[in-house]
Formats: sequence, C-alpha cells, structure tokens
Amino acid sequence: MTSTTVGHPSRLASWLGAALLALGILVVPLATATSAQAEGPASPVVEAFDAPLCENTVGTPAVDADGGPVANLLGVFGQRLTDYNAGKPVILYTNSGRSGWTSSGSQYSANPLCATRYVAEAGGPVSSWIYCTYDRASTCGWTNAEGKLERQGVVLPGLDYVDPDPRLTAEQRKLQAYIIQNDLPVLAGPNGTGGTVATDTVANNATPTSRQLRQNLVHCIDNPERSSGVAFCAANMSPATQQRILEIIGSDTASLLTASGPAATVAAGAAGEVVVTTTLAGSPLQVSVTGGTATVCGGPATLTGSALVVAPDAELPAEITLCVTRPDTGTASVEVTGAPPVIENIGFAQSSRFAGDTLCQVFSAVESERRTTLQAQATIAFGEVRVQEPSIGTSLVDLSDGDRVLPWNGGTVVDTVEYQNVTPGASYTVFGELMHQHDGSGTGISAQAEFTAAASSGAVDVTFVIPAGYAGTALVAFEQLRVRNPEAAAGWDTIAVHEDLADAAQTVTIEAAPTTRVPLIGTSLTDAADGDRVVAGAGGAVIDTVAYRNLAPGVEVTVTGELVNRASGAGTGITGATTFTPAAPNGSVDVRFVIPAGHDGRDLVAFERLYTGPTASGDPIAAHEDLADAAQTVRVEKLTSTTPITPGHPAQPSPPTGPTPAAQPGQPAGQHTGELPLTGGALPGIGLGVAGALLVASAAVLLRRRARRLR
Repeated sequence: MTSTTVGHPSRLASWLGAALLALGILVVPLATATSAQAEGPASPVVEAFDAPLCENTVGTPAVDADGGPVANLLGVFGQRLTDYNAGKPVILYTNSGRSGWTSSGSQYSANPLCATRYVAEAGGPVSSWIYCTYDRASTCGWTNAEGKLERQGVVLPGLDYVDPDPRLTAEQRKLQAYIIQNDLPVLAGPNGTGGTVATDTVANNATPTSRQLRQNLVHCIDNPERSSGVAFCAANMSPATQQRILEIIGSDTASLLTASGPAATVAAGAAGEVVVTTTLAGSPLQVSVTGGTATVCGGPATLTGSALVVAPDAELPAEITLCVTRPDTGTASVEVTGAPPVIENIGFAQSSRFAGDTLCQVFSAVESERRTTLQAQATIAFGEVRVQEPSIGTSLVDLSDGDRVLPWNGGTVVDTVEYQNVTPGASYTVFGELMHQHDGSGTGISAQAEFTAAASSGAVDVTFVIPAGYAGTALVAFEQLRVRNPEAAAGWDTIAVHEDLADAAQTVTIEAAPTTRVPLIGTSLTDAADGDRVVAGAGGAVIDTVAYRNLAPGVEVTVTGELVNRASGAGTGITGATTFTPAAPNGSVDVRFVIPAGHDGRDLVAFERLYTGPTASGDPIAAHEDLADAAQTVRVEKLTSTTPITPGHPAQPSPPTGPTPAAQPGQPAGQHTGELPLTGGALPGIGLGVAGALLVASAAVLLRRRARRLR
C-alpha cells in the first residue's frame, strides 16, 4: 500500500492544516469508496492455491513455525477457498508470520493479521495487513485444518464486509483510517503493550515492530485508557495531535486538492501560473501537463518527473505555484491527481455469528480498489498579447495613524507604491521626492526602496521623514520606478512615473503651527499714601501695580523692579520684588518700593522685569522699562528749609486713604485680576487717553499742594 510520511508529533502543528480551503476550481473524485461486499472471481477458483505474502512479512508462513493444523499458512483451501470465491477477505497468518497455535490447543494473536482477497483489477489474490479497530474484542483469527476460523473450539463464520465498527464515533473511525494509511512517528519510551521503544522510530508496515506500533496507535483511538497504553498514547497520539489530523482530513474531500490558472491570455513563450492548493503533505501528487511544460516556481514542494511532493512539514493548506510555459500560441492543460487518506479508502470486515454480534474484531485494511482519487485541473491559453508598459500608482499616508494630516512639526509618512506589468524575478528601485503642492518645487525630502518582483504586479512601501519647518503646507509624493542600466548615464532607466500635483492620494497636509502668545507686562506706579504720583520730599512708600498677560496658570514667577532716575537713567538702588503663581493668564500684582530721603526734587521711574521661578535668575520672560512712561513715574517733592527731617529717619508716608483691591479666590495677596493699564505694551483696552488723563491729574495735585504751602 501507499504510505504518507508525516512529521514528529511535537512538530505536527506546523503542517497538519487548519480549516481546508476550497478555491472554486474543478475537483473531481475519480473513484468513491463503498462498504458493499467485494465481488469474487467471475469463474470460481476450483483448485487450492498459495496466496501472496503481505508486504515485509518475516518468517516462512509456508511452513508454520507454530506447528498448527494448517502446515502451509499461505494455502487457500477448504473454507478459505469458498470464502475467497465469495469475495471475502481470508485470514492467513499473524504479524510474526505464524499461525498463533500452541501445543495445548490454545491460541494467541499478534496483530495486525495478514489476509488475502480477490481483486478484479489485479486479476487474482492481493494480500494486505488488516488492523483491529476495537481493543476489547477477540481477534478470532485462528484457522483449523478445514480452513475455517475457530476460537476456543468453536467454529466461526468467515469474514464478511461490514460498515465501520458502530462502537466508535465518526471521528474515531476517521482517525483510525488515517493512522493505517500514514507513516507516523513514535517517540522512544513505552511501546503501548508493556515494552519499550529504544529510539525514536516510525509506525508503518515495514517490520513486525513498526506494525505493532501502528496497531497500538489505532488502539489509542478506541481504548487510550488501557494500562499499557496510557503513557504511549499521551506521547504519540495526544488529543491535540488527533485534532490536527481531523483538520487535515477535513469534512469536504473535494477541498483537499484544488488548482486554479490565470483568467487572462498569457503571451506565447511566457510563464502562466497554476496555483495548486492541497493538504496532502508528503504524499506524491501526480502532475500531467498537456501542451506545455511545468516547473515549481513557488511554495514548499518539489516536482520530479511527474511526482509533485509537498514538504512533510509544510504549513497546510499549502499553496504551490506551477509555472507553465508554451513556446507558441495554443493551450496547455494541467491535471493534478492525489489520493487523500480518508476513510473511504478502507474496507472493514468481521466474523459475525449473528446480526449485531460483537465477539470478534472489526478489521480494517487499505484496499486499492476503494481508494478515492482527487483530480484538479486548470487550463492556460497562450496567444499574442500586447505588451503592457510598467505603471505605478501611489498612496501617501501618515505612518502613525494612516490619515493624510501631519502635526505642524512634521513626522513620518509612507507611500505605498503599487506596480504593474513588471518582470517577475527582476530587481527594481522606487525613488521618490516630496514636492510643494503650491508651486511644484522640490523639498529635498527623498527616499527609495529596492525590491525584486515576485510577480508581475505588487506593492512596495517608500518611507519619508518630514522634519519641522513645513507647517501649513501640502506636500505631494512624486515617484519613479527605475531599473538598473549600467550603460545609461545615470546608471538606471526610469520605466514608470507617477507625478501629479493634483492627486489627493499622493498628498499630505501639515497642520499650521500653533500661535505663541508672548508674556507681557505693564505697570502703574503710585504713592502708597494717597494713590497719586507725587511723593513727599522726605521719601515714602510707592506701589507699582504690574499688569501681566499671557502667563501660564499654575507656574510660579517673580517680578523684580528698580526705581531709576528719570533725568540720568541711572539706577537708584531702590528695589522691590514679589513672587507669585498666577491663577489665570491675565491679571496684576503689586510690587512695593520704599524711597528714602535724599531723592527730593527727582522723577523716579519703575523698571520691572518678570522671571520664571522663585528667583530673578536667567533671562526675563517680559520687561517694562520706559523712562518716558508717565504711568511708571513718580515725582519726589523738593524739600524746603522749613521741612524738618530727622537724619536717618525719613518722613513716613500716611496710611492709604483709598480702598485696596481685594485678592480674588486662588490669588495670593497683592495679586489682582482686574483690568489694569499695561504701559509700554500693545494690550486690549489701553489707550493713550488714559495715560494722558493720569498725567494731567498728577500735575493738578502737585499744583494744589504747592499752593497750600505758599499760603
């Protein structure tokens, strides 16, 4: 019989296929199995004859080593001959080439057994190994001198063809059928019958030991819990392995082998591709090509002569590509045939005394006349085909999220370039540059990708990195498909381009840069005593209300200031500072200065600077330093000879008479949210009229004070 080699159980998952795939091609079962009894010879055989040996038989069955009642175990005589002429299988001998008879008259069995039957296609007897399918039934395989089956002195009827053992589920029957049709690996360790396997080996029909291992694997399906088989079955026929076998067998026989060819006409002399999809790994498939020649040009398989063999460890279902050529116009047809290891290939037989009798085994055997053969066909038309020039099309997207909008500071984009009508196996380069959409000028942002075409059409990605500096622009990918040409000046020929400024699929837009709001400050300096801008000649306290805009809420800042002599622009050394954390972007805060004696008759201007953090370190983030700003200026009165001054003790300013703005919730003391004029800054709501009014009011107050002193 024909065996299929599979991988080691630990590697079984890599090739025992997942769900089998039907691809809509022509798949014809050439022969279907039947459970009906086989036909005997048209002319019954009259004379006894010797049956052929089963494959790889050991010993000499023609001379029974057990000395049983049938000296020549190959002899077909008596009841054996009657059963043979009736088309029934005839049991000949045990796995060891003996009868199984002992001098005490008892019997032993060594499964599988060798049986012969009439096969019309062979024109005579064919012998094959038959395997027990139910471990808890008797073998019933011993023959007496009359050629009849006998068990413990009770004569039994010969084997009759029956349906698969009804004590097993449909899945169990499929699994057993698979085991007896395929070479399966067995690990070193327990052998399933109380002995051991010294080294890793294979269960098949090659030797008595390998046949016994196959029989034990069969019993892993119907009786895995028997004491001698638990460890053996766990190692060699686990539930996971059984599930993979069921997947490779599938439920639709037609889907185990399919083939499909090209729909379009192929140029004479070129290669047309036929894709063969199959789960029949390791089992030779026969390939017949009429009108052309075929080679394997893709997939895990080899083609030697007409035998196509899928690698035993291939992932299933495997896709094999056959490249079919024909030098002239016409057609080429490809036919692929194979025999799947399905239950329909198996014949089942049992010695049964009455309907439903379960005393004896139901034997199973691969019978070539039952074998199901699958046929898959594909046809390729070869003719005059207009040569189509290579072409490309592109799709440019943001790599991070797949859209066509990038952040203002740049990012990475990928252009998927689809190509058509190239030569399979040839090497190409796609070169691209990003262009300004508004004027078509280049950006200098370029990239390229090299590839070898697996087919005449496909796709390749080209990746571009867009740096900062392109905010608010739209960029278009221009792509060229090049092929190497050492004789060309550039070293290549450009065979296809896609350069279209209006193509939305080639275009990405970079967002506009966010607007940065610059921190600003403006100040209003007043006498702490009465809120005007005239300070007593002996000195006093002044308050500079610093209005700010565009600060970051929650970030601590520090305002520092110094009073500067307006006439000379020199600093006075009179400083003030406050640190605060703004609750909102806009607001105001007070900075207090104390003017000592010695500055009478001078105009002093507050210069303010704003720093990030609790100290005045680093560069200021805003400043207001304007000698001409009246709102930042106070005048210290000129002292007269009648004004008493205690040396070292300047006159103290009187308490403020006007209300002090209250701090808002979340604001530190001295910090305000009201609208205050920001002098020196272009801020909303601040006009030159306000500054002028303040200057007139300050002058009026100064004149009234001088008038009172003159009286």
